[in-house]
Formats: sequence, C-alpha cells, structure tokens
Amino acid sequence: MYTISSSGVHVLPLLGLPRVSAVCCVVSDNPQLRSISRQILLFSGRVPRMDFSSAENSLAVLASIQDWPELIVLDLDSTRVDSLVFFHGLEKILRARPHDRARCQILVCKDFARPGFDLMRMRPLLAPHAKKIFHPEGALLALLESMIFYPGFSAEAAPAPRSMRDLLYSEDLAEPGRSPSQSIAAIVGNDAIRRSAPFLRLGEFLSREKSSQVAMKAG
Repeated sequence: MYTISSSGVHVLPLLGLPRVSAVCCVVSDNPQLRSISRQILLFSGRVPRMDFSSAENSLAVLASIQDWPELIVLDLDSTRVDSLVFFHGLEKILRARPHDRARCQILVCKDFARPGFDLMRMRPLLAPHAKKIFHPEGALLALLESMIFYPGFSAEAAPAPRSMRDLLYSEDLAEPGRSPSQSIAAIVGNDAIRRSAPFLRLGEFLSREKSSQVAMKAG
C-alpha cells in the first residue's frame, strides 16, 4: 500500500483517481514542497514538471508549450528563480497569448518567517495573478483539497472540498483544510486510503504547521 524510502520519506498510496494528464509546474527549490507536491500531483493523475533552473528557463518553457499548465506553483522563497523577473516575463507571454490568461492559475507561496520579501514592491506584479499567498504547507493542503478531494466528490461531508480556482480567487480567506486532521479523514471516501498510515501522517503533519494566507488587494 505504501513504501518507506531509505531517507524515511513516506510515499502516498495510489489513489485510483482517473488520469487527467494535465501538466502542473512547480517552481521551487524547497525539497519538502517539491517532494510532497510531486506525489500529490502524480497520484491525482497530473504530470508534475519541476526542472526549472531560473526564471528565464521557466519562462522559456511557458512561452514554447502548446497547452498551458493546469497550475503553476510558485515559491517566492526560491533562490534559483527571481520572482520579479518571472512575473515581468509572464505578463509578456500572456500579452502574446491572451487566450491563456483566463486559464492561468498560480499558487503563490511564501514562508513569511524567512526574510527577503517586499510586499509593496511585489504587489503590482502579484495583484493580477494572486489574491492570496499561502505558506508552503498551506499550498500543499490546497493541492490535497483541490486535486485529491474535490474531483468527483459527491458524499455529504463538512467542510466540502473546493476547486483550485475557488481556493485561489474566492473571497473565502479561510485556510485550506480548515481542520486538516479531521477533514482529511472525513472527505476521503476510500476506506483503505482513510486508514493509510502515511496519508494520515501527512495530514497530521500539515495540520501542525502554520498555514497563513495574505489577501492581495489591488491598488
């Protein structure tokens, strides 16, 4: 049902969800964010791509691909990717590909305990793309809720899982998975998955972490 690698990383069990085959880009050099987001994306049927060495490299990929990614996870703490360069370049790409602007979803995350973030400087660039900024663990919870719990969900449970677009752009600023350790068990319908030790451990771990969001107000 699951494996444990030599490094002690618990691997999520196969969830049996239909394959989506949509590409999702993860722009981060945070090992935990990269590892867990890759597992969530893989097990939800997505194709994770995280081989970005710089802002220029990631922009070159976005400018050349035919199908726009379902989601871009952008870590503002990334040391390899300059966020200012990324957003400036992204605007140029979207001006040339206006049909992709409405499809562009960016899950922006930042650990505000770490220095190096000037909100006033970044606000004009962030405002068109990010209504909220998630703590990295909050970003993982958003991935879990929208890509594992939300698709095909019909059972009555609270809180009801939300789509990624709802999480990113709705007026609801509540943290994803309001009570992660309880809601994870409540909204997963598969008994085997619900009892899966690594799956529950992941929920318990994330529920202990600070998951903060910042509303991005234009102007």
